[in-house]
Amino acid sequence: MSPAGTVPPSLDVLARRIAHDIRIDELDQVAPSSAPMIALARRSVHRLGWLARRLDWVSAAIAGVAAQDRGAAPLDELARAAVNAALQSGSRRGVTASALPMTSAPPQLPCARLWRHVYEELLVNALRHARSTVELRVEVDRGEARIVIEDDGPGISEARARDPFAVAADGGLGLWLARQLAVAAGGDLRLEPRSGGARVVAVCPLSSIPTDTALP
Repeated sequence: MSPAGTVPPSLDVLARRIAHDIRIDELDQVAPSSAPMIALARRSVHRLGWLARRLDWVSAAIAGVAAQDRGAAPLDELARAAVNAALQSGSRRGVTASALPMTSAPPQLPCARLWRHVYEELLVNALRHARSTVELRVEVDRGEARIVIEDDGPGISEARARDPFAVAADGGLGLWLARQLAVAAGGDLRLEPRSGGARVVAVCPLSSIPTDTALP
């Protein structure tokens, strides 16, 4: 079952989203044989590797395949790894991303593999829209962790904000896929108001590991 307000994409919609995420239009913005072209080619290699991994998650989300890897990992390590992977896969020139240091001992996060991909999806999405900065911070309270990802881009449009985790008529699959995986890991995503950008919060349970949760 899909969460309320989410419908798996059709094959033609999926193809358009993948084209959007590859961002072939960037090739028109740099001169042939230039240093920017070389840098773009390097980013494209990382991005294609990320897209290959991502397609596995998309197919699993559409098919409703249960999560297999429920191992735990330190939350701060997951956050740093996700930031590094997102910068290689989705960074634009002049846009930076960082994980703010935790002020307390990092907890072990169940379903770590699922959550890392959730963070990567959200970070790549934020890097794509940010003007200059993306930040990730962790808040732990009462048996759950809140991973807050903020960017200084244009924010979520009013129309998209009505159902931000649905597959939209334009744009990529990031928010839709991230929520599918978050729910499968026993958590959820929230969109919170922010002036001058977007804020997405991943709510992660720390006390238990789901045993029968399938990808929605």
